[in-house]
Amino acid sequence: MPAKQPRPKTCSSRSTPTLWEDRGDLPKLNLFLGVGSREGQPKPPFKFDKEDTSGTNPKIKVIDANGVKWNIKWTWNANPFVGSKELSGLQVLATMLNNWDMKPTNNNVLGMYDKEGKVVDYYVVADWGGSFGKMSAIFTFSKWNLDDYNKQGFIDGVSGDRLKLHYRGRSQSLFKSVPVEHAKWFAGIVGQLTDDQLRGAFRAAEDTPAEIEGFTKRVRQKINELKAAVGR
Repeated sequence: MPAKQPRPKTCSSRSTPTLWEDRGDLPKLNLFLGVGSREGQPKPPFKFDKEDTSGTNPKIKVIDANGVKWNIKWTWNANPFVGSKELSGLQVLATMLNNWDMKPTNNNVLGMYDKEGKVVDYYVVADWGGSFGKMSAIFTFSKWNLDDYNKQGFIDGVSGDRLKLHYRGRSQSLFKSVPVEHAKWFAGIVGQLTDDQLRGAFRAAEDTPAEIEGFTKRVRQKINELKAAVGR
């Protein structure tokens, strides 16, 4: 990741919008550490910024010792990546993880300087708390429920050059399908992850052994389903 330094609260017209970057040899990443390295973890001490109550769960916004701060909202149909394979990949990922809470207020831009001192604006979904349960747009959704996660579908088939997603949740109308070629690109990335890496991610969430194995198995099934659907 680029060196993290303080920057203004708003995006600069000279900044570079970024939704995805090549992390190199994916099977070597340590998912237990989140972004794949100890250097990428939040660095104390932390300074309180403000409380954010816009998401499913209240969150406290802070600035860490690297000067990292979340700022600015963006929508699914108004951003620099509309029509890109990176945005399609993010939509497939949200469906794969059953994140029913993909409303625009959960989107943020993380502004940082890179090693050359240029501004890079990372567009991120900052709240994934509504994941790994049952997807629904109203009332019947759940989160972190292995039984519900196992029961729900993922892909509804292919129609022409579009992969139809079984997304049920907020912003549902924008998550109906993605281009097959975009999904094929994403399948090539997520398909590189090993079961041990997936287990590491679930261990980081302090799952029980049964949950670690159960969620890992279902994620692997979905990865294989995606690869089969796009001919990867």
